[in-house]
Amino acid sequence: MFGMPVICYLFLGGMGAGLCICSSVTALLVPVERYGARRRARDAGPAVLYAVVPRGYRLLIAPGYLAATFCVAVGSIMLVVDLGVPNRATLLFQSPTPSLLTVGSFSLVTLFALGAVSAVGWGLSSSRFRVGILRGIACASIGAGAVVAAYTGLLLGSLAAVPLWYGPWVPLLFVLSALSCGIAAQLALMCFAGLDGEFARLLKRMVEVEAMLAVLEAFVCVMLLVMASCSPYAAAFDGAAKLLFGSLRDPFVFGFMGAGLVLPLVLDVAALFACKRSAALTLAGAASILAGAFALRYCMVMAGAQVSFVQGVMQ
Repeated sequence: MFGMPVICYLFLGGMGAGLCICSSVTALLVPVERYGARRRARDAGPAVLYAVVPRGYRLLIAPGYLAATFCVAVGSIMLVVDLGVPNRATLLFQSPTPSLLTVGSFSLVTLFALGAVSAVGWGLSSSRFRVGILRGIACASIGAGAVVAAYTGLLLGSLAAVPLWYGPWVPLLFVLSALSCGIAAQLALMCFAGLDGEFARLLKRMVEVEAMLAVLEAFVCVMLLVMASCSPYAAAFDGAAKLLFGSLRDPFVFGFMGAGLVLPLVLDVAALFACKRSAALTLAGAASILAGAFALRYCMVMAGAQVSFVQGVMQ
């Protein structure tokens, strides 16, 4: 149950949700007068505002939605692969029951659909999408993305049988990590499209938010380890010890904390005081954050699963 497919799902699902949220917020920040054009209705009624997206905004927003949709799709496939029997996935939609798994499954499908429609709406220079519809879809995408980002953490945090995961800290850490991944991916896409100069002000604001998220992630991570160390359950203490001093020390300390938090934070702080942030520096920071996010999920899953398995065998 807790193999590499689940780890890949947690990473791709979180990144897809964070990237969809980031793209949606960016879309809502674009002034309507920059892409809205009034067209007279056929019945001689009042003019309707339709989206006519300039090239710069197409390259800024559409790739983010497209990449988010791809991540959600591949992550969902990984989750189905882990189930082993595809019929189990279809039963969730044929006979839905009130459960965390049902909410997560429907939110994944919803986020995929909203991301795909948004990619088309923002990717075409002139479309039949009304501006109000595009902005409404962006708001809905933020909500669906928030649910998916929380679900990837709640998938572990709701398991009372694994004390290291149980509680609010793992879900909160995964939500913050998903947002950080979304911003990192958006920054990378901007650099690949050559938009880091055209949207330098937006890039700077995203770097500032990214730095704040890194600080919050570090705080939540410390709280998670402290609570696990003080837990009355030996499995929680053993899990924290495995992360800090055991077999998972290198990917957790150097992978997540070093590459995923400290290094990007140093680069972000340096960039905020620099006159100009190079594309290579931005890409290096984004790659570091994404690698650290994957290391976080790998370490959390392996620490909880391994320690719980050993405890069960000994009992």
